[in-house]
Amino acid sequence: MNYQLKTGRNQLSQESEIWGNGAFTKAVVEELNGKAKKNKEGEITIETLNYYTADRVKELTDGGQVTFFDRQPPSIPDFPIAVV
Repeated sequence: MNYQLKTGRNQLSQESEIWGNGAFTKAVVEELNGKAKKNKEGEITIETLNYYTADRVKELTDGGQVTFFDRQPPSIPDFPIAVV
């Protein structure tokens, strides 16, 4: 059974008993378990995390939930957050 919770930016957070959490958390866990693109060193970066999570949340919720990311300042380069 799916249920929804109010979130910021006037959006609903979609969760599922099947997933055991929300769509956003499911997408992040999937990525950290190796489903997302990695660079040649096997690193997941902030940028790849943002893109994978946004696409996956939209897919999991049939467009019912959209992930928002603030822009990273140009003075801060993309950097690795995990190696898988």
